[in-house]
Order: sequence, then structure tokens, then C-alpha cells
Amino acid sequence: MKIFKWNPNKIELYNRLSPGRGFLFAERRNIEQKIETIYKDIAMEGDKKLFEYTQKFENHDLDSKTIKVSRQEMDIAWQSVPEQDRKTILFAKKRIENFHKKQLPREFTIREKSGAVLRQRVVPIERVGIYIPAGRAPLFSTVLMTVIPAKIAGVKEIVMISPWPNGQMNPYILVAAQLVGVDEIYKVGGAQGIVALAHGTRSIRKVNKIVGPGSVWVSEAKAYVARMGKVGIDTLAGPSEVVILVDGYCPARWVAADLLSQLEHGEDSRAVLITPKQDYAEQVCNEFEALVKSSERKIYLHGSIKHFATAIWTDDLEQAIGAVNKLSPEHLEIMSQHPRNILEKIVNAASIFVGPFSPVAIGDYLAGPNHVLPTDYAARFASPLGVDDFVKRQSVVEFSKEALLKLGPVAERMAELEGLDGHARAIRIRREALAGKKLPKKRGQK
Repeated sequence: MKIFKWNPNKIELYNRLSPGRGFLFAERRNIEQKIETIYKDIAMEGDKKLFEYTQKFENHDLDSKTIKVSRQEMDIAWQSVPEQDRKTILFAKKRIENFHKKQLPREFTIREKSGAVLRQRVVPIERVGIYIPAGRAPLFSTVLMTVIPAKIAGVKEIVMISPWPNGQMNPYILVAAQLVGVDEIYKVGGAQGIVALAHGTRSIRKVNKIVGPGSVWVSEAKAYVARMGKVGIDTLAGPSEVVILVDGYCPARWVAADLLSQLEHGEDSRAVLITPKQDYAEQVCNEFEALVKSSERKIYLHGSIKHFATAIWTDDLEQAIGAVNKLSPEHLEIMSQHPRNILEKIVNAASIFVGPFSPVAIGDYLAGPNHVLPTDYAARFASPLGVDDFVKRQSVVEFSKEALLKLGPVAERMAELEGLDGHARAIRIRREALAGKKLPKKRGQK
């Protein structure tokens, strides 16, 4: 774990802490070209190419009869998961539901004295695709985090895809899918699965939006199909990241454990300590090294530790807060004697964990808020996945005769000022009909 003094003017250090889409820039063009080929192949030949790519990338033979998870396969998975574990998932489900129910967008109606009625309607997206990673750590918790807000939003059809590498699926993913009520599950993943959801094949009907995290291939495929105008997407998830802001108040071993836990997500995951105390940063580094030696997953941690495990010390707490806002992390832990005072100064962070007893790990599973979050500085403008990602807002305008007569002239004049005579005419002919005579032209009319 490397340690250095924060210097916001050294852009190379700033960039070094972001292993996401910027870090992969040199590879992105090559990936985009391959995704373009996958898209064209599946668009032209549908299931045939979908099955070929699944065999190539996941070593899994599929056909039109086996691509969809069967009732029998769901039952087998259910029976293979102990009842106590099913209760654990159900417990987390209820907590996540309770939080997301508070997110339902508001409908409203404005009734004006003139007779104009203005409304905002909120309607669910009809058919949504959920992507669930199934690599070294099959994330059944992500099933809960993606499907629950969709259900609360009222989405009618929820379609889940997830890789079955070598023809195997973690049963906990299927059990979680049953507990939250997924409608269809397909045994495909990667870029080819995203393309199938977006374009549609004989076996998989296209969806209206795709959400869920995945590899760089999944993220770039989501970006590609969104650019093609085929489907909506949530955020483009990059490597996972945590920043921990500590003033020395929390035991160094606790902080080290939280840093290490975040690096389990992949070799390009990021874990950053920020503290105004240099000696404390050194203590955390020592504890971190000790925990790495005893980790059961240290074989998977080498890359992320080598490149993206970092301790930073600052001149003071205010500079530390500024560093956090500049890094705009996906996860932020604040461990201080007065963490809520610091919280008020944080403007760029997606999910914030306050105090020494609130590790990111508790939020990953059952705290309640969503763990599908914007990464790679996107917390500057994006939010956690939520119910509003699964609905559309509709504007409703209903004018009475009186309202049109009162407000029409103003809109007509605005159209004239923009040089859009057709817009002005559309209003004027109605006003003329209501007045029973041809109205005099306004200044500037031809």
C-alpha cells in the first residue's frame, strides 16, 4: 500500500487514483470495435450468433430450448440453498424494500383560475432487463438491489440475464430472483447478453431499459446500445472504489479491513485512505499489510493492491475534505469524532457511511440504500440506482377555451420572436375561431 502527501496540483497522482474508464482508454477502442461486430452479428442472425458467442466466452452450449432457466432448475436451486440462508436473503429484501418505498416519485396537478390544468404523471417502464455479474463472486445481493426498486416502481416485466460459466450457476442468484419476483431469467451474460436485451432475438424479447453492473465489456456494450438508440441504461459502472476519511478517531485495523474489503471486487478496484495525520496513515498501512497476509482471497488482490491501494495524508481536515470532493468516490466512509459536521461539507460522493460502525460492507447487503452506484468520478452528477430509474415522468397539458384566450397571445408572440410562424399560426387559428372573426396581426407578423 503506497502512501504520499496530497497535492491537488499534481494531476498524475489525481489520475492514478482512477482506474475506471479513463484508465482503460487505450483498450476501449478495441473493445468498442469488437462490440460493434457482436451487435451486427446478433442483429443479423439473432439466436445463432448469441449461442455462438456464449459458447466462445462462457464455454456454455445453449439452444432455444435451454437458454431460459426452467422451473425445474429454479426448484433445484431452491432446494440446494439452506432454509436459514433463504431467510437471510428475505430479511435483507424487507430492509431494502422499506428504504426504496420512500423513493416513489410524486405526481401532482396544478389547476389555474383560467381553466388550464397541468399535471405530472409517473408511469413505470414496461419491460426492464437486469444484468447480474457471476464471476469470481456471484453477486446475489445485486439481484435484490436491482429488482426491488423496479418492482416498487411497478415494472410489469423484469428480465434477468446472468452468465453461466461452464454451464454452472450459483443457486443463491436463482433463489434471490425467486424471492423478489423476476419474471424471466436467461443463461447469457457479457456483451452478447446486453445486445440481445437491447435488440431482441427469437428467444429474448427486447427490453426498454437495461440496468446493473458488470465488466468493462458489459459497460461498453451498454454504452454502445444506448448510443444506437435501442434502449435506455442506468450508469456506466466502472471498477468499484472506496475513500475512507479518518482523523485518527477509529482503530487503524478497522480502517485497513474496510480498505481491503473493497479491493476484493477486482484487480482494478480502488481503495484510498485520506487523513490529516501522517503517523495514522502509516499505522493503517501496517495493519493493511498484516491483513493481506492472512486473507483467503489474496491471490485475487495482487493487482488492486499494487496499483490502487493508497494512503494520503493532508495538511489538515479541510484539505482532506477537499480531496474527497475532488475524488468524488462511489463509497465514502467518514470516521471522525464529529462525522456529521464533515458530512455537511461533502458534495461529491454516491453513498456515504457515517461513523466507525457503518462499514461499506453493511451497505452492500442490508442497510437499505442501493449498492448499485456511479463510479469513476460520476458521483459529481449521478445518483445511486433507485425507483426513479424505473419510471418515466409524463407532462399533461389541458387548456380550457378561457386559458387559451388568456395565455395564447403571449405564446404566439414568443413564437414570432423565434421566427416560427407555424407555431404562432397553430395558436392564432384557435383564438380566431373562438373570437368568431379574424384577429388583427400582431407587430412583426407577415
